[in-house]
Amino acid sequence: MYKKMILAFLGLLSLFIFSYNVKAEEIFYTNQNGVNFTEEQYDFFSNMFYDGYQEYVTVDDFNKALSSGVFEGVIEKQSIFIPSLLPPTRGNIVKENGRTLSLGKSCGATECLFSLGAVWSGIPTVASYDVIGSRITGGSYTYIGCGSVTGLGYSNTQCTPDTKTNGFGYSLQIAPVANLQVATSFYTTLGTTAFGSYQHAITNVSLATSKLYNINVAGYGYVFDFYGAAFGKYDGANGVNA
Repeated sequence: MYKKMILAFLGLLSLFIFSYNVKAEEIFYTNQNGVNFTEEQYDFFSNMFYDGYQEYVTVDDFNKALSSGVFEGVIEKQSIFIPSLLPPTRGNIVKENGRTLSLGKSCGATECLFSLGAVWSGIPTVASYDVIGSRITGGSYTYIGCGSVTGLGYSNTQCTPDTKTNGFGYSLQIAPVANLQVATSFYTTLGTTAFGSYQHAITNVSLATSKLYNINVAGYGYVFDFYGAAFGKYDGANGVNA
């Protein structure tokens, strides 16, 4: 009897070790927040956002993606190039060549994940408070992720959006550095149309000034309608929608 019990225990132990090894082998990358990614999940975030965004994914962000089923969804993405309105500074020390704005979408059974991001091709001439966010119609938000700025030797993350009834925005301070990328994300109910906009300050503005906007269809990128001291301080770039 004892022999059978020992054999059964050894069998369970070997099964546990095998299961542990399989799970360990599935881990492709672990970020600074302790989030483990399989290779497929890692590639998902690269395609939805950009390669390297995985480093800033929180446990809550990852669990939300996992529970919503968006990892199994089909990624759709729209991108536009926005040329700079500002000339390079003297001697081309700082070049503001513009940026590419993208809006990605992947849906699960009950909700959709939208990724909104801008990748700079040069270095911003003006490094102040830029604004990124969205407006939605035909549905509602179920989750709003953080807003982040990353670049060569620079990072800045904000997780308290300026929310309105039909949209939200983040005021994020950028820096005059290379490889600058600005991003945010949000989830909505199925059937929602989302408009995404990223507005670059063409002169220095304060944090308070950057938040002087309403969200409506008449705004820049069909999202941000600046007023007061913020009027005329942003470049009025086109937006994206899905």
